[in-house]
Amino acid sequence: MSSETAALTDPAAIALHALIKTGLGPGQSVAVVGCGAIGLLAIQWAKVMGASRVVGVDIQKPAIDLAIAAGARSSINTAIRLVRAGGEAVFIGIPPGDIVFELPTFEHLLRQEVKLHGSWNSFSAPFPGREWQATLEAFRKGTVKTDFLITHRLEIAELPATFEKLRTRAEFSSKILFHA
Repeated sequence: MSSETAALTDPAAIALHALIKTGLGPGQSVAVVGCGAIGLLAIQWAKVMGASRVVGVDIQKPAIDLAIAAGARSSINTAIRLVRAGGEAVFIGIPPGDIVFELPTFEHLLRQEVKLHGSWNSFSAPFPGREWQATLEAFRKGTVKTDFLITHRLEIAELPATFEKLRTRAEFSSKILFHA
């Protein structure tokens, strides 16, 4: 595999680790709310795991275009309200601020008995766990693709300016790879 694909092993394993926490199986429907790189990888993993319907939800047009390329940023409230009765939601990533459950969201959570999972790691014990092994195998077979996720390939000298663009959200990016 290419070094660029190998560089995305951890994010791909993070997405897989999150889906493993749920009861996802063949024939089920999945909504991925937030089509950043890990969300786009989750879309692909859901398809690999047999989901019959995968929907990507985001508020940025470039992210939605990438979600379509993956095969399938919205609020946590929207994500919870999308879950069917007795269904599950798994949350990945670091929110940009405080999380507030709106009353209708909390009522949906209670009345529909929605299960919530948090997911932080990219692996299960023992390290590197089945997630890394499955990710490397999926990369080898081509069942999980990464090329379309890389929106920028830059030189190290461009690092300070790129961080400023990221801080101010001056332009859209999914994954940025820096080459020496």
